[in-house]
Amino acid sequence: AEELSPEEDERYFIPSVSEQTASLMEHCRRAIRRVSFGEHGLPHMGSCDWNDGMSGIGREGRGESVWLAQFLAIVEERMAALCLRRGETDEARQLLDSARQHKEAVDREAWDGEWYLRAYTDSGEAVGSRRSEEGGLDLLPQAFAALSGMPNKKRIAQALDACLDRLVDREHGVIRLF
Repeated sequence: AEELSPEEDERYFIPSVSEQTASLMEHCRRAIRRVSFGEHGLPHMGSCDWNDGMSGIGREGRGESVWLAQFLAIVEERMAALCLRRGETDEARQLLDSARQHKEAVDREAWDGEWYLRAYTDSGEAVGSRRSEEGGLDLLPQAFAALSGMPNKKRIAQALDACLDRLVDREHGVIRLF
């Protein structure tokens, strides 16, 4: 399909089979190269976050996602492992360096003192901040801090402790996402 225009968030249509072909490896490479980054060095999130409640945050193209930076680091590290198995050491090294840079950007730009932010809006406002009246602690970037192997282990522990303290409702057996 054609790319969405800046005015479109989504499009309903009947897809057709493309005449382009490529290997799965090339498809993965293209997906990684497609990511663009904002002023905080975090990936742009656009208007189609997995959480529909977040979809308006990057509609103008400047919003940035902390979780996406962590997820991208995981993808790049796993892709690097595949490259190494294929003998593509230069590409593997580039992917590992990129993953490290994304984690550093998260630690530098998204640590809020007690946990990781969730995002930055198009206007640059932090989402998921301890200073926010709404949308404070978000489980997603805290969990992905551990899953992605963020370098600062003390921060990971502190962020997960904040989740245990604030998001776990032991009485009702519920863990809230926010």
